[in-house]
Amino acid sequence: MPTALERSLIRGVAWTGGIKWTSQILTWGSTLVVARFVPPSDYGIVGMATLYLGVVGLVGEFGLGAAVITMQKLNEEEIAQLGGAAVIFGLAAMLISWAMAWPIGWFFQSPAVPWVVMVMSTNCVISGLRTIPSALLQRDLDFKTVSLIELSQGLVSAAATLLLAVAGEGYWALALGSVVGGLVAAVAFMIRRPAPRAWPHWPLIREPLKYSAHILGGQLSWWVYSNADFMVAGRVLGSAALGAYGLAWEIANVPVERLTNVITKVTPAHFAALQHDRRALKRGLLTLTHGLALVTLPASLGMVLTADDFVRAALGHQWLAAVLPLQLLSAYAGVRSLVTLLPQILNVTGDSAMTVRMGLLFVTVMPLAFLFGSRWGPPGIAIMWVAVYPVLTIPFYWRTFLRLECSLAEYLGSLGLALRGCFLMGLAVVALDWALPVNFPPLASLAAKALLGALVYALTAIFPQRRRLLRLFRGLREGTGPLPAES
Repeated sequence: MPTALERSLIRGVAWTGGIKWTSQILTWGSTLVVARFVPPSDYGIVGMATLYLGVVGLVGEFGLGAAVITMQKLNEEEIAQLGGAAVIFGLAAMLISWAMAWPIGWFFQSPAVPWVVMVMSTNCVISGLRTIPSALLQRDLDFKTVSLIELSQGLVSAAATLLLAVAGEGYWALALGSVVGGLVAAVAFMIRRPAPRAWPHWPLIREPLKYSAHILGGQLSWWVYSNADFMVAGRVLGSAALGAYGLAWEIANVPVERLTNVITKVTPAHFAALQHDRRALKRGLLTLTHGLALVTLPASLGMVLTADDFVRAALGHQWLAAVLPLQLLSAYAGVRSLVTLLPQILNVTGDSAMTVRMGLLFVTVMPLAFLFGSRWGPPGIAIMWVAVYPVLTIPFYWRTFLRLECSLAEYLGSLGLALRGCFLMGLAVVALDWALPVNFPPLASLAAKALLGALVYALTAIFPQRRRLLRLFRGLREGTGPLPAES
């Protein structure tokens, strides 16, 4: 891997990660406060609207940003026409959403949902305006600017949501907060990276549209199977159960998703630059998997072990129904974090059709699994992620290993330290939980378990590779030297 690209990768991850975690620390506190003012049923109403708007938003974007990032030989005229297409798709998605708002409300049997759908669907146009400027910044490897803009989006959205929640606006606080934050980010992207727009001449941009369609197919499949649990919960179990399940999902995935988003935001441009060097792609996959596992696996396990204390201390007794789903979804989140890099590898190695086929497999199996699990309420839906999802990822791994000539032993070797540290951390926290008095305060119990778990994990997983980590941070600070080799 060229040294310049390696340094850019490290710096991109550092900037994106630092900004996202700064934003998350600030906004997560806001989320916990909002949860005390907004009841589970109101969370469920916004969750119902978000289910539909998620898929419409993907169709509106049409994967055009991924095409601009990956197809680096696009000329200015083609990019301008893709920019015009992005706005057209976004506007069409909003108008379709307005027409579908009332049938969606009927499906979920909620009179408030149509109004929320109509307001939140304005995000489709906002997304169409930001898609190409954001993609160009990523293609230029300017992750510092992208991260700062996304930080401003998170902070504005959190502030608006919090103010409206305290004012007693209920579900409107959640709906309007996302729109305000998205609008601020879109304006910032357009100012920082102005992108020309032109009325699209469709035959001229046929190739990028074809590539975008493959990306969209994978994204749509992902959306359907990853949101089918919410749809089943909302339709079968009702808004209160959906609210509890939805908040459990958010908390379980926040630590993991923020880190994986850091990686998946930075890596497409780098993988695209290395798409003809399979050896470098393999090394990048193993190195990033090693880094992801070191952080996401203990974070997920930590939430599994402390979910009851966390909910009692941070959310209150009205959210106790979220404890068991939170534990199950946290276990799933750790597994999912390691899979996120595989579709990117396949996309840049000319196998994007595989991601579409895999998406169809997930779409076929997961909704049926969630429907079956719903007979046991939110925990029954959550356990399907733990029992079924890992099995379905086997073809993904097989195809990626085949493409990169990577063995299972090499891949498992990149996970060794993280798995050992998690095992010992789990033993220590379980022993502490057994030793604490039954009536021990939840907040004190949470703090004690978190401190002990972090200490044990640091000593068993981080300390043994301290020299390697020091070399990495030294290279980041000095801007010299390649990414440390796997050890």
